Amino acid sequence: GSPKKIWEATAAELRSVDIGSWFDPKYADERVQAALVTAMLRALIHDHSPLAADPASLLSAVNQSLCDILADIQDPVFVSAITAALHTPSGRLTYANAGHPCPILLRSAEKRASHLECSQHLNGGVLGICPGGAYQNAQTFLHSKDRLLVFTDGIFEVSNANAEMLGQEGLLAIANANFEKSGDLLMTELLAGVRQFS
Repeated sequence: GSPKKIWEATAAELRSVDIGSWFDPKYADERVQAALVTAMLRALIHDHSPLAADPASLLSAVNQSLCDILADIQDPVFVSAITAALHTPSGRLTYANAGHPCPILLRSAEKRASHLECSQHLNGGVLGICPGGAYQNAQTFLHSKDRLLVFTDGIFEVSNANAEMLGQEGLLAIANANFEKSGDLLMTELLAGVRQFS
């Protein structure tokens, strides 16, 4: 058809645009809607940035704003998120989770990786679905040379030839196998481990 400017398109037309295939065929299911929600989320986090020191309050405010924006959308639209505030003098990490995969914490002193505590009672659910959703803060302490891996579900939802999914525990095992590495090398080895599994 004829080229159309984005501001001339209807919501239905935008939902049908295959934005993912422009990057790689494996992202063929990704649509403009995901990109628009991501842009909205970024703007809302900026708008509510005065609440950044209290991650649960930040998520609650962003959730309410997102629910208000999406109230008239017929198709369910939601997003997961995790936000954290680090008190650098003490190493205290305060965080809140909105339906996001639990980050992996690599503890230098213990020489092992484990998931942050993200139990259901601390998890207020994804953003954009339930107005007034309640989120709770959790805390841990980071020490010298500890590392925190934050990721999306795409990294562990890969499957191998036997249709087995890597899963969060599989990703945790790869992190433990590469515990001594850090920075770019750790990221490279994690991705290599995921590719090797798939």
